[in-house]
Amino acid sequence: MNTWIAGHNYLLYGILLFNPGNVKIRFANRMVYKTFKNADSQLGFDNLSNLDFFARSTNAIPKPFLSDEIFTELKSMTVQQVRLYGGLHIWKSKLIGFDLFYCDLFVNCIVDWKNYNVYGLNTKINL
Repeated sequence: MNTWIAGHNYLLYGILLFNPGNVKIRFANRMVYKTFKNADSQLGFDNLSNLDFFARSTNAIPKPFLSDEIFTELKSMTVQQVRLYGGLHIWKSKLIGFDLFYCDLFVNCIVDWKNYNVYGLNTKINL
């Protein structure tokens, strides 16, 4: 049985943003160093990518987006988790936003990959 082990994460981010046409594209990469009291340290490389469609549109209609998150562990050269998102930016103001999404989550367990379907409402608050 896998158990949760407390630890510390040290992160280094690099982000690339560009807006071709009416699409907003964001690639975020991060190096992750994880330390644990009762386990070996881990070194990871994660990629988080977003595509926001109709980014320059001022219409209030929901705007579609696609995203992915890929989490890897470099010492063992394994992909630990993959998350694929699709959804709609339902409403956005200067302070609050709501996204409706579907996430296809793949988790690399010790023996095989497990697949989970996740539906949700993401709330964003800007301070």
